[in-house]
Amino acid sequence: MSIAETIGSILNLEIDRERYISDISRVSSSKFKNPPAQPQKNAISIPYPEIPKMKTDKRLWFLPPVAVLFIGVIGIATGNTIIMGISSVLSLLPFPWIIVYRAVIFPKIRAANFEEIQSSPEYQLKCSAIDEEVKRKQDDEDKNYELKMREHKKAMDIYSSENIKFELDKNERLKTLKDELFKIEASLNIQYHECKLIPAPYRSIEALEYIYKIVSTSDIDVKSAIDMYDRQQQRELEALRAQQQAEANYLADEQNQLLYKHGELLSEQNKISEKARRDQNIASTAAAIQRHNLNKHLKEHLKGRR
Repeated sequence: MSIAETIGSILNLEIDRERYISDISRVSSSKFKNPPAQPQKNAISIPYPEIPKMKTDKRLWFLPPVAVLFIGVIGIATGNTIIMGISSVLSLLPFPWIIVYRAVIFPKIRAANFEEIQSSPEYQLKCSAIDEEVKRKQDDEDKNYELKMREHKKAMDIYSSENIKFELDKNERLKTLKDELFKIEASLNIQYHECKLIPAPYRSIEALEYIYKIVSTSDIDVKSAIDMYDRQQQRELEALRAQQQAEANYLADEQNQLLYKHGELLSEQNKISEKARRDQNIASTAAAIQRHNLNKHLKEHLKGRR
């Protein structure tokens, strides 16, 4: 067997080795389908008829004021001071009455009305009818649930059998793949040991493909092919570094431009601030001069008057 054929055989074994490793990983991670979902038992519920809330009789709010007004009218009509006095005293009661009625009396009336309706034969009859309907529907639901559970048990038995078969087939497949991988690795070790042509760092599929292509299509020996591969790897590494450096330079230029623009903006802001300070100083100086001249003029004017 020629050197090129030997390298080609090693390359094919390395390719097979990678393929079997991938297949072993894929089969090892494979899982059987999920089990059938278990049926859910539903609880039947039907609400009882709603009891309407009793509304406030606002006429009762105005009963005390009307009564007080009526007594006052009688007192005025008869001229009876006692009745008018009673009317004056009672005139203080309507507003407390409204508060007491709404906060104490009416809630008790509403609760009593609720209890009365709830305890009435008509309402109890409606509730009994609903209870019977709930019981009937719940019985039907329970029967349906039991039927579904029996079907689920059958499905789970089938699932368990299929899962066991799946695991057996999976283990058998893994054993076959691992046996084949062991044979391939044994053959590789023998060929690497016998030919001693390919150093350990160059036993990857990429390196072997490059070396095999050079040796099988030219008179170049393995050592020279390895040197050519190293130079190509070096060129690719340098090209990658150059690309990374170019990207870094581009980012640095972008950052420098941003910093330059930021510096220009700060400089412009400083110029504006400096101009504002100068204008303020000029205005302050002008105001001081104007005050001085005014004071001087006033002094001269006062001296002239003397």
